[in-house]
Amino acid sequence: MGLKTSIKNAAISGFNAVRDLQESTSYTPRTVGVYNPTTGAVGDSGTAVTLKAVFDRFSEADKDSSDDILFEDYRMVFPNKDLTFTPKAQDTFTRNSEAYEVIGISIDSAEALWVLQVRKS
Repeated sequence: MGLKTSIKNAAISGFNAVRDLQESTSYTPRTVGVYNPTTGAVGDSGTAVTLKAVFDRFSEADKDSSDDILFEDYRMVFPNKDLTFTPKAQDTFTRNSEAYEVIGISIDSAEALWVLQVRKS
């Protein structure tokens, strides 16, 4: 087993260890420009995926080092294996019946966990 695989397994084990902090969310990737033959309109669409994620507020140091992080933003973390697509800005998800939008995307160096900056829509 290589170093990357070891780190990936450790990251997933750590995520699984905090099950009590995980929240179920409905994540919808944004697909732009889908043609609806019934209406003749072109609009956004996407198929929702249910996944478990951990949410955390950004630290003051994070906020101070970036003009893009607002006070109300959250960090959303979930395993890479839970999505069959790459998240992108403007994807949406529901948390506690409230709509959120993805603002920024990153992944850890072992490519085990997605780390998203999210904001209420």
